[in-house]
Amino acid sequence: MEKVSIFNYLDYRLWIQNYLKSLPKEGRGQLTRLAEHLGCNTTLISQVMSRSRNFSDEQALEAAQFFSLDGLENDYFLLLVQSERAGSFKLKKHLEEKLQRIKSQATQLKNRVVTDRKLSEEERTTFYSHWLYSGIRLFCSLDAGKTLEDVCEKFDLSRLRAQKILKFLESTGLCNESKGLYTMGPQSTFVEQSSPHYLKHFTNWRLRAISASEQESVEDFLITAPMSLSQKDFELIRETLMQTLKTILSKVKDSKEEQTACLVIDFFKF
Repeated sequence: MEKVSIFNYLDYRLWIQNYLKSLPKEGRGQLTRLAEHLGCNTTLISQVMSRSRNFSDEQALEAAQFFSLDGLENDYFLLLVQSERAGSFKLKKHLEEKLQRIKSQATQLKNRVVTDRKLSEEERTTFYSHWLYSGIRLFCSLDAGKTLEDVCEKFDLSRLRAQKILKFLESTGLCNESKGLYTMGPQSTFVEQSSPHYLKHFTNWRLRAISASEQESVEDFLITAPMSLSQKDFELIRETLMQTLKTILSKVKDSKEEQTACLVIDFFKF
């Protein structure tokens, strides 16, 4: 289930309450299990949630683990607890500044997505030069793998062109070859927005999206929705999209390879 984003909160107790409400049966029994995980009695948890006590640093770290917070989420949760315990205005202000920096980091998708392989700069130039490199790599994940002939037929390519792409994918470890059968290697690659290859990657798949829209397939979901909204809601929607993408990538990682598809999301001010 998608987690309630902690980055939308400045109160760790309120986040816990809303997170539990998002669970089946509104998280009934979870606070008891949290107490068991922390090795304390439920009275302490009740005192924390009623604001008469705070978690210690050690308890906060264990609580973050219990709620499956990772990376920046974990750091943010610990800082929220420390901020609640701060004994001076100066310290509280310092911690709040650190919270804002982590929240800013969290808006950068490259800090929220784990990649399995980093290509060299020369390899990235080739891989992001055309959507076929990524498309063929994903195609090879289907069934038990694909042959050179399968790739030629699927993408309407000459044998020479298909061989060139497959050779590159094999040499970088993005695909594996055994007895003429090509299978996909590492599960994910990622090009950050600051990369000089980002615009090319962006353009390649947007053009594919335009091509898909011309086919008018009832299975595809293509939507364009200009809107006017508040700055607060803009930030909320952006965070929601990031959380949704994180959930999708987690789901796809263990999903059975039966189809190839491309998710294209654009959310911007104009």
